[in-house]
Amino acid sequence: MIPIVACLTCGRPSLPGRSRCLAHSPKATSSWAKYSLAHPREAAYYSTEHWRATRREVLERDRDCQLRLQGCTGQSVEVDHIIRPRDGAVTS
Repeated sequence: MIPIVACLTCGRPSLPGRSRCLAHSPKATSSWAKYSLAHPREAAYYSTEHWRATRREVLERDRDCQLRLQGCTGQSVEVDHIIRPRDGAVTS
């Protein structure tokens, strides 16, 4: 698990794996960065080997896009939860 450290500028929790918080990290404007700041412990899960292994398994199993939009022939590149980890169960 990635330790949560204080922002070098203001002392608030930094983004996982970074030395600055959302307000002081120039590249941290994405929704993921905002989520990481709001939920640092949950966000740290996505840096674990358990998550990487689960992600590899799901992408191997579900090679085609699961949105099933008409005409879509794309391959899966993203893995998402049906139930959020913090709500209890993780589906894969």
